[in-house]
Amino acid sequence: MRFTSPLRLPLQTGGTALTIVLLSFILIPFYWGLWPLLVVLLMARDASKRRASDIVLSQTGIDVHGGPHHGFSWTWDDTKSASVETTTELFYKKGNDPAVYHRALVVDDFELARAGAEEEVASLTVVASLINEGATGAPAAAPTPNVPTCSSCGAPLTPIDADTTRCAHCGSDVSVPAAVRNAVRESADIRRDRLRLNEGVRRALTGGSASTTNRLIFACGLSAHSAVPLAFIAFVEGRSPVTFLVAPLAIAVVLAGTARAVIAKRVATRGLVLGCAAILPNDPSQPPACRRCRAPLSVGDELVTTCVYCRAANVLGIDAGSATLDVGNLDDVLARHRRSLFQSWLLALGGVALLVALFFVRR
Repeated sequence: MRFTSPLRLPLQTGGTALTIVLLSFILIPFYWGLWPLLVVLLMARDASKRRASDIVLSQTGIDVHGGPHHGFSWTWDDTKSASVETTTELFYKKGNDPAVYHRALVVDDFELARAGAEEEVASLTVVASLINEGATGAPAAAPTPNVPTCSSCGAPLTPIDADTTRCAHCGSDVSVPAAVRNAVRESADIRRDRLRLNEGVRRALTGGSASTTNRLIFACGLSAHSAVPLAFIAFVEGRSPVTFLVAPLAIAVVLAGTARAVIAKRVATRGLVLGCAAILPNDPSQPPACRRCRAPLSVGDELVTTCVYCRAANVLGIDAGSATLDVGNLDDVLARHRRSLFQSWLLALGGVALLVALFFVRR
């Protein structure tokens, strides 16, 4: 059975819930009518269905943390299959293009999560394959790496910068080809260049929990939608309603930026785990395999190592089975993460600046 170390993954990142809450801000100026209030309530219900959740895969089974299905769990003996199915809920329709519908992750006829965006659907597909892998107890078939092999047993040769090495499978002493030794030296240079990635990966893997994300989104919506009632109460009491109108909206902007930063970490965590993690062997005495070409990896103390044969960067220490989410290379994942964090904190700073300006105006 895989998942000897529990694997925690963002199931729903919370991005859709935050988007719905932010879109509801458009209706705030129209609170004098009944229909905007009804629409906001419907949007709040929809956001609640899309709130952040995590899934934990362990040796015993599946657990769901956060979201509308918090506390649900299955043992591997009870789990038959998982799949991603098309729903009747429209995601978007543009011109004459075919309509795009939400897709749902279904485990034994129970819907765990929905997604419409392409990358979200792709991650649900990989999660479904991981659940099936855990339920059957056997990893998905992997291609045989085209690398030098042991002359005695035919196992892939673990790369090392030495004349000979001991086969990890049969214990025989095997000569290391000169091309492999040269590739190891070149890979060492690449790893030195990639040491800068270690801290970025470490930070991204400490993403916010689903509960933290949901609290921030809830506080954001509550703050924004309290602006009009507070301003009205201030007006009735003969005070200036400007402060009571602007301050909650500014606080909502700060909370939205903070929530977006946490969601960015969750997206990066999902990409690193499902798309960049090295494949751990069933036998702990064997080296991990490259996520791209399945060749044995030469590992050290770094969190990130580079495959000698295909030059793919692999994140170590994560038991992600045979996950194969197409996220590009590791640099792409971290670059998107940094860009999203920058935009999120810029939004939050905009809210802070509005609060500071309000303070000086009201003095």
